[in-house]
Amino acid sequence: DFTLGELGRWFARKRGLGVDLTVLPVSGWKRDMTWRETGLPWIPPSPNLPAVDSAVCYACTGSIQHTSVSEGRGCCKPFEYVGAPFVDAERLVARLNGARLPGVCFREAYFTPAFNKYQGQLCAGFHLMILEERSVDPLRTMFAVFQALADLHPADFTLKPGFARWLDGTEWTAERLLGLDVEAYLAAAAEGCRAFAADMAPDRLYARGS
Repeated sequence: DFTLGELGRWFARKRGLGVDLTVLPVSGWKRDMTWRETGLPWIPPSPNLPAVDSAVCYACTGSIQHTSVSEGRGCCKPFEYVGAPFVDAERLVARLNGARLPGVCFREAYFTPAFNKYQGQLCAGFHLMILEERSVDPLRTMFAVFQALADLHPADFTLKPGFARWLDGTEWTAERLLGLDVEAYLAAAAEGCRAFAADMAPDRLYARGS
């Protein structure tokens, strides 16, 4: 959770760029603020991120766009609606709600994209609903969705080129996702994050909560 200014300082230091870089700190902002807590209006950074919840859901479902399932582009709630013509919405939603993922819940959704994947076709799937933004665990939610789809629809759920760059760049298949030890993967990822945060420490401009 670093700002672009902090990352710029890190790149300049780590790569010895020798640039004259000055980053002006933001006034009145705290690192642990949600967007709503800033009091600023939401200006969509993309037509497919029309609302704050869309952006939160994107962190959980953005990688769906590199699979055979629609990420909801072409409907009213991109990245909140996820599905495909082959999905059994009832079973998928039951599986995901049974996982008791923090900060979110799922309801059945049926939508027909006006463009993009499955244009003009009725898709069945879920509406990802944000209950408590601070509690959402995007990576855990993402893996739960992938494993449910891979298990329920092994013949139809496939990954497309570009998927690996959302994770670690290694080779990924639906079979690997299904057999993944999620807790072990998340623990290894957390260790990597701690190492990176320690390396970034000299370049931080804001402490958490200040």
